[in-house]
Amino acid sequence: MLLEKSYCESNMIPNDLEVKHLGGNLYEITKNDNVLIEERNFEGKIETFYKYDKVIMQRKITSRDEAIVAFVRLKYSQDDEFALTNKGIANNQDPEYLTYREYVTWCKEQVVVYFSF
Repeated sequence: MLLEKSYCESNMIPNDLEVKHLGGNLYEITKNDNVLIEERNFEGKIETFYKYDKVIMQRKITSRDEAIVAFVRLKYSQDDEFALTNKGIANNQDPEYLTYREYVTWCKEQVVVYFSF
């Protein structure tokens, strides 16, 4: 698994998620988060720019479960997941745990959109 994180800026609004099939069972997955909109004045013309965090991953995916894990890894490491699961065991209403569970649900929904397992 190749994972790259960067901070980006563009004059085009970024997609939340992009999946590119690179051939065989290899995919490139891009997730854009924390989008901030900034307007700038260039020679009397207002232009809109988008600043955001970008994560790009290349990964072999052969099943629904592997796709879900790939999407989750765009935001949470395995250690993060263990810590959040423990928070959920201690308190199933913990805000960080609930945010994590909502994200996992979103990942499962996206797998249906991008893959046909």
